[in-house]
Amino acid sequence: MRHTNTILLASLLGVTSFFNIATANTIVRYKTPANTHEVKSEQVKKDISSAFKKFFLDIKESDIIVSNTDFPHLYEVNIDNQHIFYTNKTGDFVITGDVFDTKKNINIKQQRLKTLKTIDFSSLPLENALKIVHGKGERVLVSFEDPNCFYCKKFHKEVSRVKNLTHYIFLVPILSKESEKIITNIWCSKDPVKSWDNLMSKRIKPKDNTNCKTPIKENKQIAKEISMTGTPTLIFKDGTQVGGMLTADRLEEILSK
Repeated sequence: MRHTNTILLASLLGVTSFFNIATANTIVRYKTPANTHEVKSEQVKKDISSAFKKFFLDIKESDIIVSNTDFPHLYEVNIDNQHIFYTNKTGDFVITGDVFDTKKNINIKQQRLKTLKTIDFSSLPLENALKIVHGKGERVLVSFEDPNCFYCKKFHKEVSRVKNLTHYIFLVPILSKESEKIITNIWCSKDPVKSWDNLMSKRIKPKDNTNCKTPIKENKQIAKEISMTGTPTLIFKDGTQVGGMLTADRLEEILSK
């Protein structure tokens, strides 16, 4: 049963190798929302956390945040700021699907996840990113990308078609050890932006060069703090976070709002 639940958890959380990158007890600096509804009762938090740890293996207590909801006897369980579940005060059952407020006509779970993924854009250390300016560069976009990511290469082609944009690219190695080597070579090259473009557009790998300081370690920590699970991950100036590739037309639509 416990082995089955481990598989279930991996399926529900979309676990990737990225979760092994960052350290525990993360100090979150990049998320804007505060949890104002966190349960005050230590006993309720203990009972729910214990139930979840028994049912889902490999969950750390520090990854579980238990909050009140607007509905009597229903509690929200936030795991690692990425996934929301619902249960009662003793953790006797787990609701994995959506929960709707019929009076307000809103999807409570989806609204909460959107809030949790909202980023304080101004707190991002843009000096840790490659900077590419298209035209006047009046609009801004941040992306987190891995050099071995197939969809990042497709995204590179799409975003290059967007005009009047300043694009900041945080390079994070989440797919393989080779990714970290490639990122180091890019940062240590004479022209990191050109090296990145050559790799993503022409499949030309940068020459070996490790004789420089890189922001790889800090960028991996940032990726952990913003709950990134894959690449590309996009962040718009209003703090909206989108996981996955977008077409040039879709980017233009969002940036024009």
